[in-house]
Amino acid sequence: MLYGELEIRSLNLPFIQGRQATEITIGSVPVSFSLQDGLIAFQPNIRIKAGQSVSVTFGS
Repeated sequence: MLYGELEIRSLNLPFIQGRQATEITIGSVPVSFSLQDGLIAFQPNIRIKAGQSVSVTFGS
């Protein structure tokens, strides 16, 4: 994210169906989430600020 901020409740990534995310972080901070059929739901909503990135780690 380059400017401003964005609040997200969920993120739909259909190409990850069948894969299991083990961790999601904003910067280096882990966030709570659930994953079903490619839909990641954040609990609570996440806020991404300028200069931050979201990383999804998958298990093997």
